[in-house]
Amino acid sequence: MKTFFASLLFGALALTFWALAFPAGPLLAQAQRTPLLMEGKKTLYQRVIIRPNPVARKRIGGDPTLVEDLLPFSVWYVYDKVEDSGLYHYRIGAGTKGEDLWWVRGDKVAEWNSSTVLLFAEKSGRESILFFKEDELDALKRIGGGSNVGGNLRDLESRFINYQKNNETPLSDFPVVAMEPTDEQGAVPSDKFYILPVFEYQEDPNFEGVKFLNVGSIDPGISDQVGSEPKESEQKQELGVAFVIDTTISMKPYIDATLDFTQQVFDGLVEKDGFEGVSLAVVAFRNSLRATPGLGYESRVFADFMGVEKRNVFAQALKFVEEATLSTHSFNEHSFNGMMTAVEKLKWPEDGGVIVLITDAGPLELTDPYRCDDPDSGCDNYKFLESLAEEKNIKFLVVHLKTPAGRANHAYAKGEFDNIAFKAGCRKGYMPLEIPVSSDGSAAFAGILDDFYATAEEAAYFDKSEAVGNIDCSRDDSDVQTLARDLGTLIGHSVRLNYLARVNKTTAPIVVSSWITDLSLPFLDSPNPRKVPNVNVAVLLTRAQLSVLRDTVQYLLDEAQKDVFGESQGTRNFFDGLLTTASSFIRDPEVFELNPESTLSEVLVANEFLDGLPYKSEIMTLSRDRWEKMAPTSKEIYIISLRDKLRAYELYDTQTEAWGNFGDDPLDYVFRVPLAQLP
Repeated sequence: MKTFFASLLFGALALTFWALAFPAGPLLAQAQRTPLLMEGKKTLYQRVIIRPNPVARKRIGGDPTLVEDLLPFSVWYVYDKVEDSGLYHYRIGAGTKGEDLWWVRGDKVAEWNSSTVLLFAEKSGRESILFFKEDELDALKRIGGGSNVGGNLRDLESRFINYQKNNETPLSDFPVVAMEPTDEQGAVPSDKFYILPVFEYQEDPNFEGVKFLNVGSIDPGISDQVGSEPKESEQKQELGVAFVIDTTISMKPYIDATLDFTQQVFDGLVEKDGFEGVSLAVVAFRNSLRATPGLGYESRVFADFMGVEKRNVFAQALKFVEEATLSTHSFNEHSFNGMMTAVEKLKWPEDGGVIVLITDAGPLELTDPYRCDDPDSGCDNYKFLESLAEEKNIKFLVVHLKTPAGRANHAYAKGEFDNIAFKAGCRKGYMPLEIPVSSDGSAAFAGILDDFYATAEEAAYFDKSEAVGNIDCSRDDSDVQTLARDLGTLIGHSVRLNYLARVNKTTAPIVVSSWITDLSLPFLDSPNPRKVPNVNVAVLLTRAQLSVLRDTVQYLLDEAQKDVFGESQGTRNFFDGLLTTASSFIRDPEVFELNPESTLSEVLVANEFLDGLPYKSEIMTLSRDRWEKMAPTSKEIYIISLRDKLRAYELYDTQTEAWGNFGDDPLDYVFRVPLAQLP
């Protein structure tokens, strides 16, 4: 993998240096054209999206026999743009090699000169997104600013679905042009390649915190399936529930309660029909063996996923799950290790499932010397764990047993677990269970497990979208039993949506230009407003760009580690190292010397495709002064963040279905990198 990225980088940089050193003459210009650059950019090319019914010609006004019917909603690179008789014409190509170019009229394309794209957010718990026509932004605002927002949007949704099912053309004043697939069709899979390009956005003072986004929606090569009937399928639906249990000394009552509960689940399944795909697994975790050698293990799979037919094998495996006999080096335990083991080592069902983490403590802190023995294993940051889990459709539910002994730890634990807990609609998968008296705790704990599982099972195997719609968002999360039922409904429904997407081969809608909102408007129109995202932001990078990004981050990591941990510690500053070894990663080393307050974003080549994105980077905004003033622990966290991003980039390279292709050159393949994983 490292060699592959390096070879891509070498090739890209070699072409760049050749072009700078030897300006193209007439022969070279004819041999290899390059697309037009975006305004203000040196490496990013202009692109357009093809509108319906285009006609492409080899030259403007040329021979009508030399025409090509371009695929509507496809993405092309721009090589020239000229005005003729008051109308712009674009010369376009499918890739960046300048081959097989065509002219198309300007009214048949939409310019897309941004790298920002969107991904559909978690579908369970929110309404399907409606795409309003490009001239109907006012209609969207009227509905969003009126009364009964949810009801009015659902009415439009129902009318749109009827138009689609009856194959009717909507009335001219109907404002909706497309919609996200319905719950009956399933969620658009996040690991399949589709893009929601962003053309522009607006903010309105009447809608605080809401962005109105002008977007397209493209699922390359696949026609729009919104409104089609779900397909019957004999594919079995599967639900995996993995219990990840803290087995340190204080946890004995809850270990026993969890194991009893798994047996009750199997007992119940024996008496039911239609739940053959339910399977359970158990993983246990403790803490660092390096700190406490006698603990026995840090994390261990006691039972991989087994269905009711293997209940006896499962029961035998669980006889060995016992609490530790030694105290660990800290109150916090290695829950991160347990979750990582569950994600990586268990044989997860195709439709995914849920990890139920059960603990009375927070995870080891990032700076705990025993948290991570092997940084390359991914044991030191949640973001990489989240990436792995998302690839397998795994949700995290955290049951935090708040005992009197851990009072000082409660706030820290909540803050850490909030970062990774499942989020859907107005609920978050963090369940704090107050345990004032240990002897009473296990009964209450068993009760919320039962509440959660019963609703999850129903929602996963039977369409319970109406139950999702009945969740009362005005109620807070202090009633843990109600919270457990709500979360069971949402998680089960999410698994159901994954299953329906698989059997129906659900795709994104197809539209060139339309308006949506980044937040779900019905959740804002309530006595207890919640910011529930419709979409998440990502950046579309080519393989070549991701290669440059990966090697840049590796370069920053190497220099930071030399400063903090290496032989140069105390003798050479991180920024001095960048100047010494900069080579191809720094635009102009003199920038640092002329202005010591320069940030990495001002000097790194990779910032070309990061500049102007709607987020603030903690890495790229780093300056020499900030680095020198950072505490040692902050520098370690910075290094951990860089490691995490490197692992994510390597993971992306393996996700073949999530890559898209605008041309034949492998370097033109593109991937949607989440904002959180950018440096």
